[in-house]
Amino acid sequence: PSARRAVESRHAFPSTFRTRCAAWFFLLLNIVKIPFSWSLGLIRLDTLALNAMLIPLVGLGLWVGSMVIRKIPQRLFDSIILMLTGAASIRMLFW
Repeated sequence: PSARRAVESRHAFPSTFRTRCAAWFFLLLNIVKIPFSWSLGLIRLDTLALNAMLIPLVGLGLWVGSMVIRKIPQRLFDSIILMLTGAASIRMLFW
């Protein structure tokens, strides 16, 4: 049993690690997209002003998210992620 547990734990990442990795990945991805979004007119000076005003809410979201992720069990976290991914997929198909 202990060898099996060691193998399983090596391949399963806790939700906090996975969430942090995903956050860093999407941060870097969004930084790379900035020049393209600017050239397409998706980012303008007025939208930058709005984004600057919303920056404090990002910090609040980080704090709330870090509290929530520590409180929910791994299995529930996995189920929530699958449901949200499915909902986003359906929305993309019919939008």
